[in-house]
Amino acid sequence: MGTYTFNDGASIVITAQKRTCSTNADAVQLAGVIPPQPQNVAIEGDTLLLDNSVADYDLRVSYSDNSNMFVEPLWSVDCPSVAEISASGLLTVYDIAQDETCVLSALYEENGLTFNEELGISIHDQDLLVPNYLKISGPSTVVGNTTAAYSAEVYYTSGMSMEAQPLWSIDCQQLAVISPDGDLTVFDVQQDESCTITAIYEENGFTAVIDELNVTLQKATVEPVEVIIDNGDSETSSIGKWRTASESDYYGTPSEYSQNSDGEYRYATSLIGMQDISLWWTQSSKRCGNVPVEIYDGDTLIDTVIVNQQVNGGQWNILDTYLFNEGASVVIVAQKQRCSTNADAVKFNEMN
Repeated sequence: MGTYTFNDGASIVITAQKRTCSTNADAVQLAGVIPPQPQNVAIEGDTLLLDNSVADYDLRVSYSDNSNMFVEPLWSVDCPSVAEISASGLLTVYDIAQDETCVLSALYEENGLTFNEELGISIHDQDLLVPNYLKISGPSTVVGNTTAAYSAEVYYTSGMSMEAQPLWSIDCQQLAVISPDGDLTVFDVQQDESCTITAIYEENGFTAVIDELNVTLQKATVEPVEVIIDNGDSETSSIGKWRTASESDYYGTPSEYSQNSDGEYRYATSLIGMQDISLWWTQSSKRCGNVPVEIYDGDTLIDTVIVNQQVNGGQWNILDTYLFNEGASVVIVAQKQRCSTNADAVKFNEMN
């Protein structure tokens, strides 16, 4: 029937109906639902701190149904002269004269179960930290017109390490720049170039520590742009009468054919630059063997290619490579003979 929560006892009432039917009362079963039980707990937070700092800590409880959640335990720390922790888990570290080790404790009770979790914390005196060396992290290869992020870790003579905020620079500023946060922006490079990223870090008046990372800036590889225009697409137009062809080796949608001498089928684009042009037609013994295909740069005819549509149908056939400055167009010219001219699809491949 359902699951319910009762605070003052459970009652179930069956109400009889005054109809031409009977109402039955037999038995009721009440089954208690056992809530998920806590299985284990874990303290989440930093284990390495500096004096005169604060840090947040949380206690996560995992349950028998694989769920988990943050809870509010009773917090304590075993070094009250070094640090104190609030009821919400905010640890405040005092000024210390030497490195200290403390133990953070979280006491939690639920459903009669008690958990006492501990976490060891190392606290370092900032005045005693002596930088030993610096290490840059980040990619060694970056492609032109992209960005990359770099970071630096400072290692101290005590063995401690932490993220640093160094002074960043790069020795090829005409090719790339790096921000104060370590974000590298690479410009459009025309060939692979080698550069050096430098990070300089100073702390507590100690001599600066320096690290360098050699980075290769790669010329971006531009994928050729491929444009395919099928018959019937918005970029097409025709003159004369063109009918739907019956051959099955068409590209995309069924192709069209014409037997009128004034017929033209045009594929017009705004593409410029070097373009490979390929033509797809459907093959038939009734096709013409000398179909003129005109190539236009804007309104200027730059070439005419004769194709034999009786062979090589159902595939891309490369016509040639052309340079366009005002937009590329391909026009298939129908022939008035005892043969038909087919118009199917044209493909433009940009050449880098």
